[in-house]
Amino acid sequence: MKTKTSKIIYILMTVLFIILSIYEFSRGINKEPVLLSYKYLIYSIVTVVDIILAFLIYFAFSHEWKIENIFLILIIPLGLLYSLFIPLSRVPDEREHFLKAYQITKGSLYATLFEDKSGGGYLPSNINDPIIYENDYKNAINTFWLHENIDIVPVKYTQMAVYSFIIHTPQAVGVFFGNMLNTSIALKAYLGRLSNFIFYIILIYFSLKILPFKKFGALFILLVPMAIQQNSSLSADVMINGCSFLFISYILYLKYSDKSPKKLEVKHKLLLFSLALIISLSKIVYFPICLLLFLIPKEKFSSSKRRFVELSILLLVCLALNIFTSLMASNFIVDTLDDINYKGQMIYVLKHPFAFIMAILRSIKEYWFGYVKQFITSVGVWDIYIPKYFTFSLPFLLLSVLFSDYTYIKNNKNYMYLSLIFLIFMMIAGIEYLTFSDYMGKTVEGIQGRYFMPLVIPLLLGLNYKKLSINIEKYQIYYILIIVMVDICILGRIFYNFL
Repeated sequence: MKTKTSKIIYILMTVLFIILSIYEFSRGINKEPVLLSYKYLIYSIVTVVDIILAFLIYFAFSHEWKIENIFLILIIPLGLLYSLFIPLSRVPDEREHFLKAYQITKGSLYATLFEDKSGGGYLPSNINDPIIYENDYKNAINTFWLHENIDIVPVKYTQMAVYSFIIHTPQAVGVFFGNMLNTSIALKAYLGRLSNFIFYIILIYFSLKILPFKKFGALFILLVPMAIQQNSSLSADVMINGCSFLFISYILYLKYSDKSPKKLEVKHKLLLFSLALIISLSKIVYFPICLLLFLIPKEKFSSSKRRFVELSILLLVCLALNIFTSLMASNFIVDTLDDINYKGQMIYVLKHPFAFIMAILRSIKEYWFGYVKQFITSVGVWDIYIPKYFTFSLPFLLLSVLFSDYTYIKNNKNYMYLSLIFLIFMMIAGIEYLTFSDYMGKTVEGIQGRYFMPLVIPLLLGLNYKKLSINIEKYQIYYILIIVMVDICILGRIFYNFL
């Protein structure tokens, strides 16, 4: 941004997005007549927010701030805005995430298997009241001060019953403080969102701080609307996304950074073990990420043999615990999804693996753009319409980021990262085919773009080819300006949707 022309372009882009943001919010104002009296105030607030964010981006890039600091100054306001604008349960599975986190605060770490073989917990009778969750802004305000009943009844949270309590620990911290302060149900949930978001910010900040390369690509993807929505909510995605980023960044730091410790001490091994354990217990499909442990150089250990033994034991412990928790959860999978022939589907896949592969290929052919769209712009419970000028332009912007700025990495094995992504995709497809797709179905249903957020760094490294590289270094400030302004425009869509 050293030339006068580049500054003029930046200002013009900011003005264009201010106009677009005002237009998006005007749709909501025109929808609700009572807001017409305040429209100029709302337009002024939107304009000020856009200008502040644009200034922060300009200032940060002009002063060559580190990527992790740029992330910090942008994710905090954007995440808080998304958390405020999106009502409770309007993020996928958020109601069940809250119920599970609430149960943890009462000292029950695992779901209860009820007589009808469904999973859940014994909670206040009105904590699952639909009016608290299936709402717009009006209902949210009307029910905001509703407190729990003293009556305790069985409350089901079918999908969350299969997961370890670990992935709901950050949310439970906020809910716990809400219990201590005797707040309303809704305020407990929002405190859970806040503690979850803070946990995410801390993990990603240190991930970007120690990541040796590809920081800009990671920053851009972390600022897409879908990522902000998920990671500022009660979603368990926060745990798997944050821990995966930190785990992979730390391994790359140990392998490539000159500042990394010469030898791994107990504290370093404990950090690696803790992150690997959380990843493997979060969702079984992400266990292959733990295999990246073998990227750690042998020089970090006392001997090659010691390296192999220690890493193998670590992986085996994680795998054993993963299998144990999966077996515990299998009852909930079988018994709660009555419309899915889980066992029959498994037998069908074993007998007809080629048919399963064809189902995956058909799904990729039919849904590939849906996966990309969900990865970038899908917000709400995938029920908020996003203008086509965003859904069709942002994937190209993302593609240029993925192939941007080739970095020479000694002994970088692109195929290894791409193979990891392929393996995890196949595992995701397998789980969704068994538990979410029609018996002997021709396609795999249930795969969502957000499932691939933990694979951002492997994807950036897997596509790090010199011949395919695009140099966008001098345009990075424009990329960040665009994605942040798009975030504000989509807030306008959210505002319109929930009025």
